[in-house]
Amino acid sequence: MRNLDENTITDAVLARHAHADNERLKTIVTSLVRHLHAFAREVDLTSC
Repeated sequence: MRNLDENTITDAVLARHAHADNERLKTIVTSLVRHLHAFAREVDLTSC
């Protein structure tokens, strides 16, 4: 497994969806991931 952190996780997730067949779904998932990851960073989300 790669070393992922708050600065690399978003690109790693987006790379997993880069070759999606459905362009609309790809657009929605990309936007959702970017917004959710930005939110998690903004509120300093932790596992505890």
